[in-house]
Amino acid sequence: MVTYVLSIAVGLGVGIAYGLLGIRSPAPPIIALLGLLGMLAGEAAVSWLRGHPQVIGWMCHGKTFHAAAPDQHHDLSRDRPWRADFLSSSADSRIHQGDNARMITPLGCPPQPIPPEIQLVILDLIARMNQLLDDEDYEGYLACYADDAAFDPGLAQPVTGKPAIRAFLHKGQASGFIVGKRHVPSNMVLEQAGSSVTARFYLTVFERAAAPAVVATAMITDIFERRGDAWRAISHTTRVDPGFLAAQGRPA
Repeated sequence: MVTYVLSIAVGLGVGIAYGLLGIRSPAPPIIALLGLLGMLAGEAAVSWLRGHPQVIGWMCHGKTFHAAAPDQHHDLSRDRPWRADFLSSSADSRIHQGDNARMITPLGCPPQPIPPEIQLVILDLIARMNQLLDDEDYEGYLACYADDAAFDPGLAQPVTGKPAIRAFLHKGQASGFIVGKRHVPSNMVLEQAGSSVTARFYLTVFERAAAPAVVATAMITDIFERRGDAWRAISHTTRVDPGFLAAQGRPA
């Protein structure tokens, strides 16, 4: 409300100035553009005087150079202290992030053909796993894994076997880290090598309870094998994108 009142007051002042100078309103294009330039220069000067010397860069390269611009890289841990506590509890997690920006497995091109029925099963399995995770149905999620599956969450120590994966999931649930989210996979790439199928895809994690916001992005590599009469995940690897780590104040 204060912004509206100030805008009206400033507009009234400009209108009075135009009347005293004999300039009709709305002003001719050249005069209007010069006025806008003056407004931008004035705002830049105020920001500079307030201790934001990078204002010139914002003016040249951004849509705005308001003093609040540095906060656009929001520190997620300030709003969600439980997130920082959960992440910091894994003392050795940094060693698993060295190749965040690097692809985990090289892609071949052109791809080797995979039977359509296998593709459909793997794609459905990936979608099912992420929805089970969002539903907090961890036993259903674990049923998609082989008993000896390797699980690397990226921000914590890798574990092996269903009991260790279960313990990690319940720890994340208790901290709130994986609760109230939507895990959305995209850009699926499938490659078959012998009896296994490797799926590489992007994962976008949305907050669905506290606020509609993207809270993390990552590259996922899942490896599946047919165990008995069904396909199971034998390996899950997460490589969180550097932007999320930077927002957490963690090394990429």
